[in-house]
Amino acid sequence: MTVSELYLSVAQLGFEASLEYNDAFYFAANRAILQVNAIRPAMSHCILRHRVPENRISGQTADPIERAEEICFEAQDVKSYYFEADGDGVLYIEFFDDSTNEWNLIGVVEFSGAGFTAYRGFIQKDGEFTDGLVRLRFAGQYVYTLRGVAMYDKLYGAQVKDIPAFEEYTRYDISEMVSDFLGLASPPISVSQDMRRVVDGYDVENGRIILLSREMAGTYQVNYKRRPAALVDHGAPAEDESVIDLQDDLAALMPILVGAYIWMDDEPEKAQYYFSLYAERAADIERRDRNSAPVKYRNVYGW
Repeated sequence: MTVSELYLSVAQLGFEASLEYNDAFYFAANRAILQVNAIRPAMSHCILRHRVPENRISGQTADPIERAEEICFEAQDVKSYYFEADGDGVLYIEFFDDSTNEWNLIGVVEFSGAGFTAYRGFIQKDGEFTDGLVRLRFAGQYVYTLRGVAMYDKLYGAQVKDIPAFEEYTRYDISEMVSDFLGLASPPISVSQDMRRVVDGYDVENGRIILLSREMAGTYQVNYKRRPAALVDHGAPAEDESVIDLQDDLAALMPILVGAYIWMDDEPEKAQYYFSLYAERAADIERRDRNSAPVKYRNVYGW
């Protein structure tokens, strides 16, 4: 259905050739699109490339480490670092000079404040990446806590923000990755494992953030409910040949729902009649969809 077809259909419901206010038509139409779409949400997907860089520091550094004295972490041939700190202290980044058998200071990072704050940066000697033994030496006059201390030998971008956090789960906010996000539709699907749905090793936050564990490196497809494209007010709906972003059976509901919105204030009885008619037809579509849908079993996560 095109916008012009919708416009003329709504006008005919009021026994008119045109509507009085074009702006009101577009407002009502965009409101109706979202409501009609909720009957059978439009779907889309995005691809997550879940990269899990190796932490070149040996031993357990993900869990909180509380100290009131110096603590050092060493790694070979690294290019960047990451850590989270709670409290006040300083990080000395040092490079081991084989010729002198001494540690040389190549960077200083001060940290402070209550609550864990993330710090990340490149490890360079004289402004250049170089091979060799590097250590992170933390010190402070008072008790401070570290977690997620890491050094990486691979780079994922030219900016500091591209240095990944070192944590058990990586968070992917799907609402920030796509522009038409309405809600998650199903568990992640492993592209590398014959498109199988993931059943464990992940979590969901706030209905929009997918958390993937460090053990799940790979490529995943995330299906989501998408927002239909909104209509753009060109000022002449009777001539607007834009196609409404709804499936045909859903688009067929648009005239009565748009009409109900338009006449809600001036002719409430007419509006109520069209609301009732819309509810009946929407229920019919939902009933048909339920009858034709395959049997599904929900797991403990509610999928």
